[in-house]
Amino acid sequence: MKVGTIDIIEDVEKAGRKRSGLSGGGSNTPGGGGPGPDDGGGGNGGGNQPKRDDPKEVQEFKPGISRILTGFLLVVVLMTFGGLMAAYVVIATNNVAEWNPFELPIQVWLSTAIIVVSSLTYHLAQSAIFREDEAASRKWLVVTTVFGAAFISSQLLAWLALTSRGLYMRGNPYAGFFIF
Repeated sequence: MKVGTIDIIEDVEKAGRKRSGLSGGGSNTPGGGGPGPDDGGGGNGGGNQPKRDDPKEVQEFKPGISRILTGFLLVVVLMTFGGLMAAYVVIATNNVAEWNPFELPIQVWLSTAIIVVSSLTYHLAQSAIFREDEAASRKWLVVTTVFGAAFISSQLLAWLALTSRGLYMRGNPYAGFFIF
């Protein structure tokens, strides 16, 4: 091809084959870099990378609706907590509102420990799933579920402890942020 001219490519597969030689090159490792019988002289840059001109190896990423919805929900949660943290900083630093920090009930610290242990048991379950150990994965998922129920119970007990002290969302901004 001369500079300033264009080639009309009729077939997309031919276009991929023409461009495959542009990436890769110059590796001194055996089996990579130099022209081979299958790669059209461009090499694949060494290593075990798939060839770009093989239409079976190249797949276009198309996210499903569940992946898009999950990403959207994660953004919503991130924005909610970001707004709450910003409001917390503003209210805590200005002296306009009645800001009355209080001692946290023991259930809060218990629920923190429970959620940490639950995260560890979930990780063990995930590792067992990757090892394809069905019995161990089932056991760890049941343990994780039990810890999840214990976490929810401890959160309810913490809320009841706060309300028994007379701390409600309406009366104290600090309690409002804690409960929410």
